[in-house]
Amino acid sequence: MASDNKMQIRGLLLLALPILAFGQAVPTINPDGIVRADTPLPGILPPGIVFSIWGHGYGPHAGCKGAGTEACGVQVLIDGAPIEVQYTNDVLINARMPDAAPAQAVSKLVVVSNGLRSAPVDVRRLPETALISLDGVARVDGPVWIHVELPRSLGLSYPSMGLPWDFACGGFEVRRDGKLIAPMAHPQLGMGGNGPSCPGIVRLGDANVRSRLPLHLQYRFSEPGIYEVRLTHYGSFARRANDVRMQSAWTRIEVLPAAAKTAIGAHPQEPAAVVSDFLPNLVARPDDENLSVVLEYLYHASARVRSYAAAVLYYWPDAVVEPRLIETLRVNGPTPVVMERLRSRASEMVPGAIEYFFSDDPVLFQGAIAAARVALAEGTQIDQQLRARVEERLISFASGSLGRADPQSAVDVTSLLGQIHTQRAHEVLWNLADHHMGGDQTLVAIAWHKDPKDLPRITEFLLAQPAGEKGDQVFTGEPYAMRNSFGDAALPWLRTILEKARPVSLRIRCAEELMRANDPAGFAFAIDAIGGREWKADVRSIVSNLFPDARKMSDAELVKFLSSR
Repeated sequence: MASDNKMQIRGLLLLALPILAFGQAVPTINPDGIVRADTPLPGILPPGIVFSIWGHGYGPHAGCKGAGTEACGVQVLIDGAPIEVQYTNDVLINARMPDAAPAQAVSKLVVVSNGLRSAPVDVRRLPETALISLDGVARVDGPVWIHVELPRSLGLSYPSMGLPWDFACGGFEVRRDGKLIAPMAHPQLGMGGNGPSCPGIVRLGDANVRSRLPLHLQYRFSEPGIYEVRLTHYGSFARRANDVRMQSAWTRIEVLPAAAKTAIGAHPQEPAAVVSDFLPNLVARPDDENLSVVLEYLYHASARVRSYAAAVLYYWPDAVVEPRLIETLRVNGPTPVVMERLRSRASEMVPGAIEYFFSDDPVLFQGAIAAARVALAEGTQIDQQLRARVEERLISFASGSLGRADPQSAVDVTSLLGQIHTQRAHEVLWNLADHHMGGDQTLVAIAWHKDPKDLPRITEFLLAQPAGEKGDQVFTGEPYAMRNSFGDAALPWLRTILEKARPVSLRIRCAEELMRANDPAGFAFAIDAIGGREWKADVRSIVSNLFPDARKMSDAELVKFLSSR
């Protein structure tokens, strides 16, 4: 049985006290206050689920445990019928849904306290219904697209995630003759999760994109016949079985025998057309001709297309793809999206790739940076002669050409210089800092060199920075880099920056690092901020992250707590 101190609380907003009737508070249910015991999120209340109801005007302040459908005069009604109440106090009820299957998808929930009834609240007891159907013709060795109609006029577009086979909060099941078919195995690349929270809908900016998903990217149909498909849409990316929000019925589709392959035709360049139709269709038949086309898109101007094409390559065996990739890079130059995949062959890949540091083609230039990153990464197996050559090319480029790089590439290059612990790289980094090139990352990379003589120079540099506009994030990475690289030796310099620097954002980050080191100067800054400074909210957020118990403290309590540190 769940108790009040074990239920999870999420997004509870205390409402104003409700109107009193005959001295008794009318029970009120908070918005988003119905929370399941098995997830921190509001959601569907299936049979047998234990859940919390947060609000006002419930049972006694001291709390009361229940043993049936009533506890200390408190009842919970579902469509007028009382259900089990396990616990109540003045702001919380723990209850349990009936075990029987509901007669309807949405029910009315009412709290009754000593005869007074709350306003009814709709609670969903069954997933909403999604409708699916076959989009076009499905064939063996051909694409199988499933049209999706979501409730409440919602729609979707594909792809919504970084990986071709990842349908965000949605997942398919397929069966034949009543037996489930296993989906294809896919690598765990950690590239998903860049869409909105479920069940959000992602658009590509193209009104003509159809609401459909490529089932053939999750299941391989090697035999013709009748199959059944079901789509389930979950409340989070974790796709927990107890968090189903929408679901279709099992739907019959027919997969026809394979047809003779036709010519591929024109290769589209518009990004939405490439990733929502053209490349997914090529994956249905992963042969050598289609692989050649996918390789072309590794050099597309759109980073999203390049990333999608690189992931699509996993539908071909490594033994087939990697030799083709090496040959493609040798002929066409480096492209950044495949460098990590070829780490084990860095000795073959890197020498030619780093010659493109001075290329005017942004894709090839970024490919050269990616090759250098792989070469310098811990665990990459290359000889010292090649590593020295990579370092020389980086330093040479940074010395004379970094100014023509885009901001992100400049940051990437300075980050790599921070990994080259030579006097020449150190001098180049300071030259870049003095010329205000590479931004925040340049000083961070200098700190990575861990030369104690840099501490006063870094401090002088930061003290020379103007205050900037309100909300500017000016050199906020340096305080962490200083303490991380130099330890306690950085603390006196952080105190100086905290006292004298003009950018408030920089001072806040110094205070954060000083508080991490249990230095009184950091706590004094936080106390002053909580007293009414404009940056009070920022400081409270930092203190709450450092000391979770502080999240519930009033300003006065927090000042007392910080003063004791």
